[in-house]
Amino acid sequence: MILTGAVAPGAPLRPAALQQELGVSPTVVREALTRLTREHIVVADAHRGFQVRPLLPDDLLDLTRVRVEVESIAIRWSVEAGDLEWESEIVSALHRYVGTVRQSGRDTDRADVLGSAHERLHEAFVAACGSPHLLEIRARLFGAAELYRRWTRYRTTVERDVVAEHEALAQACLARDADRAAALMTEHVERTMHLVLEHLSIAEDSQEKS
Repeated sequence: MILTGAVAPGAPLRPAALQQELGVSPTVVREALTRLTREHIVVADAHRGFQVRPLLPDDLLDLTRVRVEVESIAIRWSVEAGDLEWESEIVSALHRYVGTVRQSGRDTDRADVLGSAHERLHEAFVAACGSPHLLEIRARLFGAAELYRRWTRYRTTVERDVVAEHEALAQACLARDADRAAALMTEHVERTMHLVLEHLSIAEDSQEKS
């Protein structure tokens, strides 16, 4: 509901209302909200309670700047150390991602399936980096960016060939071209940032005019 925009960024999340709407126990709601807080999708405040994480340009700029550095290191190390099993996982994950994109389009009912395929592919790119600490940091940053990426995906009218972007990344990895892989990853992450910033600006203008 949050990632597809059914619940807007910044909106309050009241456990009692969610319990009734979703037909689950209070414990389940609390556990879900706690987990989403750890994943940076929900924020918790002692006075306001839970709310969907707001989309803030300054936060996204900072997040992207750090992600670019971390993703670049991770994919470089992975390209340098990857073996045949690593290559095979990239090919498999890419095949699943491409097929899922073509089946899903902008269907919000398949958002979780597409999100899972996308996450698996990005994990495959960096899986051979050899550093559990780096992978943990990268995964946390990826999760923090997911709300921005998904929320914008179902609203922007900008045409973007996400399949071609990921195919190029996969080809660079399989060709063991660390410089190109890092450059493409930077372009990929920053392109998402620019689309989100553009959409946030349009939304802000619309609110001011209304």
